Amino acid sequence: MKRDYIWETMVTEAVLETDDAQLVSKIQSARTLLNMRSQELSVEGESGGVEREAIERALTSLDVMAMERLAPYHIPQHRTP
Repeated sequence: MKRDYIWETMVTEAVLETDDAQLVSKIQSARTLLNMRSQELSVEGESGGVEREAIERALTSLDVMAMERLAPYHIPQHRTP
């Protein structure tokens, strides 16, 4: 059963972006939203196991995409512990 998360649309937009100049901001925005949601799960005291795993996979996908497509822009990986 697939779950829908509020951050999925932003991640999908980043993944599908073909303009590298726009991709920079889309990746940064998606990372920010993912990190905020991860913090919300922590503050709310929810284990959020399935969503946390999905967030980690999304962050990893964004990191790989940034390394492969945006290396010339030197976009740092941005994760909060």
